[in-house]
Amino acid sequence: MQSLSPHDATSRPQGATLRTALTRQTKRIASRAADRAVNGVQYFVHGTARRQMGNAGKDLILKRGKLELWRIRPPARESVEIGRHTLEVELAPRVPVPIVLIPPLMVRPSVYDLRPEHSFVRTLRNAGFDVFLVDFGVPDDEDENVRLDDYVLDYVPACVEAALAASGAPSLTLAGYCMGGLFALLHVATFDDPRVKNLVTIGAPVNFEEMGVISVATRFGMPFLDAILGVIGNVPGELSSLVFRLFGGMRAVTRYGELLFRLYDEEYVRAFDSVDT
Repeated sequence: MQSLSPHDATSRPQGATLRTALTRQTKRIASRAADRAVNGVQYFVHGTARRQMGNAGKDLILKRGKLELWRIRPPARESVEIGRHTLEVELAPRVPVPIVLIPPLMVRPSVYDLRPEHSFVRTLRNAGFDVFLVDFGVPDDEDENVRLDDYVLDYVPACVEAALAASGAPSLTLAGYCMGGLFALLHVATFDDPRVKNLVTIGAPVNFEEMGVISVATRFGMPFLDAILGVIGNVPGELSSLVFRLFGGMRAVTRYGELLFRLYDEEYVRAFDSVDT
């Protein structure tokens, strides 16, 4: 009968443990590689979140040219997607003051409804608010003669009137993101509208002297911008998007490297796709 040396007795369990660890790591790498391939195809072909953006149930309340006002439809019950799971949510009692969401000009209103589990309008609706969403449309050559005055003196007031008429409420809340917040502020300042009970601004720049590099770039860039506008009529969306990405510095480039590294993470890819879009 062959006896085992102390070295043999300890090396075999250690070797088995090492092989088990290597096997698990190999399976993990293979699994992530497969997930990267699947998520990569979905993202680059049709997007993992784009088809769900802005798909909360809603009804058209006002349409005039490109201007639209939508009312988010309140269901009796709501299913909310959390990762790979779907949960039923009990809706809160109705809030008597409706809320009108105003988007910036350079961002589509779907910014308020990025995906079912990342949606401002669904959160407000589930909290009992009567939610209205403004859509200014996508500017093109037809808007060459549209001025900011038109948004403040015409478009926003029209949406306020339509929201109050549809809801039957005597007052409402104006909530604007970025430039949408400026439109809300300008509406109240211009009309001293007593029907606006609450005013909410999200990331709205109100002191342009304190905006750092953006203030400097605006001062030096205005002569060139005026020349461009004289030729093409308005600022192309691709140009404004490029400027905002440049202000992001190296992050505008490194974020795509992080996306490629984390393609195995479906939740990360969906979040990236919705925000980037």
